[in-house]
Amino acid sequence: MNRKNCFVTVLLLSLFSLYSSAQDASAEARKAKLQQQKKEYYSLLNLNESQQKEMDKIQIEFLEEAEKLKQSNQSRFRKGQQLKSLQKRKDSQVKKILSPEQFRIYKQEQERRKAEWKQRRNN
Repeated sequence: MNRKNCFVTVLLLSLFSLYSSAQDASAEARKAKLQQQKKEYYSLLNLNESQQKEMDKIQIEFLEEAEKLKQSNQSRFRKGQQLKSLQKRKDSQVKKILSPEQFRIYKQEQERRKAEWKQRRNN
């Protein structure tokens, strides 16, 4: 009986360990994919090193504010309004660091991603 309990305990610990490492690998894979997408996006916009740093800073600030908004107790409608306001503020900050051509590409890419998101949502 004692051996059986020991075996079950070892089995459960092994399964838990495998599950944890699978989650870590999955998180690492997502992180690597996001980094690759960001690199491709910055390449599409033809950003220099200084612009990349500024874009990172703007994006981090935007994501932090959006997360706070998501966690708030406001109505869905109000959250939507504030998110649009956040996006406008982000766009104005981005416009300051990009050339007119880069900003045009930035807006085109936003529209393309928005259309993709809507299509996935409707399917």
